Amino acid sequence: MTSVLNTATNAVITTIAVGETPVDVAVDPGRARAYVTNREDATVSVINTTTNTVATTVPVGEAPWEVAVDPGRARAYVVNGAADSLSVINTETNTVVDTITVGTEPAHVTVDPARDRAYVTVSGDDTVAVVNTDTNEVVDPIAVGNTPNGIALLNGTRKGD
Repeated sequence: MTSVLNTATNAVITTIAVGETPVDVAVDPGRARAYVTNREDATVSVINTTTNTVATTVPVGEAPWEVAVDPGRARAYVVNGAADSLSVINTETNTVVDTITVGTEPAHVTVDPARDRAYVTVSGDDTVAVVNTDTNEVVDPIAVGNTPNGIALLNGTRKGD
């Protein structure tokens, strides 16, 4: 279940049934959609934020953990922790358009639309995979030390722990 909150009153507006073990959510405000990763059933629930209903469910890789949205590119990027990959969802059609191998045990993702990049922490390889979002290819893994967990961009939104 996923709850919708009114932040002015701190009250629950509604609760929405999504997939099993929801983990993360990212919002595409221009398309009035929220993307919820469901770890146990390897899906992403796409919520219509106008009606607070599930519009569709998108199958992705095993153990989807975190999601980041690039509204300008109409893409959602989903980390599949047990599949060592990043699913790319077209947010206009809500279908997976690519799956990118990023390394062992990816955990967190953030997007930099200005540089056409997604950054994925890869805990098992002690790296951050840099993904070119134009080509959907890993262009440069960056060695960062033991078990990176969490990622942030200056002037961006922090994701992860």
